[in-house]
This record gives sequence, structure tokens and C-alpha cells, in this order.
Amino acid sequence: MRIIFFLKRIFYLILCNIYSNLFSSINNFKRKKRVTNKVKFFEYYTHNSIDNLVDQLHLLENDERYQKTFVFDKKALKKLLKFVFTKEFKNYLFQIYGFNYSVDYLFIYKNRTLSSSDKLKSVYANKLHMDKPFSKDMLKIIIPLKTKSDDDGPLVIFEDYKFISKDNNKYKSFLSPLKGSNYYGFNPRNTFHYALPPKFKLSGMHIMMQLNPSEKWKVDKNLLKSQFRIEPNFTDIRNIFSEKENL
Repeated sequence: MRIIFFLKRIFYLILCNIYSNLFSSINNFKRKKRVTNKVKFFEYYTHNSIDNLVDQLHLLENDERYQKTFVFDKKALKKLLKFVFTKEFKNYLFQIYGFNYSVDYLFIYKNRTLSSSDKLKSVYANKLHMDKPFSKDMLKIIIPLKTKSDDDGPLVIFEDYKFISKDNNKYKSFLSPLKGSNYYGFNPRNTFHYALPPKFKLSGMHIMMQLNPSEKWKVDKNLLKSQFRIEPNFTDIRNIFSEKENL
């Protein structure tokens, strides 16, 4: 059984690598703007506070043992997307990556602190990893709210995979500013990252979005339904059949 599991794992890794390279090449061919400097991650600051907006949305809560999620309706989704994807932010992404994007997943959550035994397990992406079944042009956007320090459980990326240790200052925590908002983005296919468990009961809130290259700025029509599911993979193939609307 172990041999079968090992062979399945190897096959899956090979499949993910072929998929990633294939669609990365296709995306590069379709790229609207040539980009010479590859950006490992970005940090975009805006004076507008997304904390205030989220407080006004009065999101419903779904409480589980180690994670609290927040449910958005169509009206809240529309307000949130309009707030984040301003003309300035869209242009910023285009200038550094050369793509327009489709918003294909949106998830709002707070993580809970883990027991000493569960810290050794992968509960909510709290183990160091890279996402596999995606192209190298997929963007994961993280917007932290009230996440001021590592004690608040931010998402952490490592800027250099050769130095997987927080002792060498090669890591970056996605934190909230004192005023305004920070938007962070990175490609999880080629960047080691993990969700740092909070020191106390609950982490700060996080808004996570998955963006994939698109001819025009679009949003998946199933965002409301997909918030109750795990993050979709192989999205370049899924997008061939999914319905979109303009963003």
C-alpha cells in the first residue's frame, strides 16, 4: 500500500509540474505587457481602510474548532470587490505582471491558536508549503485586518527557498498598517509560505483571493457558492468552462 501511495504521489507531482509549465507558457504568450523584472511578491498600500468597510458589511460567522469563517452575500461581495479593485490597483498589477485577471475565489477567515499536538499537523495551511496545481502566473492576494504582529497569526512567505528559517530574516509577514490597508500578493506555486498560528485565541481577519490571468478583468459568477468549498485548483482548465462577469 505504501508503494502505491508513493507512486500516486509521484504521478500527482509530475502532473502538477506539467500543468504548471504548460499553462504558464500559454499565459506568457498571451501576456499583454512584457515584464522583465520578476516580482517575488508585492505590497500595495492604500489610505482607504478596509477594516471600516468590513465592519459595515455585518458578515455572518461560521465557527469551527480552529477557524472562524465569514459569509458574504451578493451585496457585500459587490462592495468588497469594488473597494479593492480600483482602477489604480488594477493598473498597478498590470504594470508589474502584464496581465488582467479573473477573481476566481474569495475567502474571509480568522485562524485559532493550535494545541501543541495539532501544531505538528497541517490544519489550515500552517505547515510550510508551496501550492502545486496552479500556473506560475496565478496570484494569491492576502489582505490582513487587525494583524499587527506575528502574534496575530499572519501569513508568512519566504523570499528565498534556500533559507527556510526565520532566524535569517529572509521571511516576510503580511501585516496590517497602523492606518489604511495593505494588499499583499505572491505566486504560491513558487513561493514557500504558511499560515502562522496566532499566539492567542484568534488571529486577525484575513481576506484571501485567487486571481488568474484573463483577457479582461472578470469575476467568477460562482464566488458566492465557492466560499463554502476548498480553494479550486487547476483553475486555468476550470476557467474554460466557468461563467464570468465584468469586474
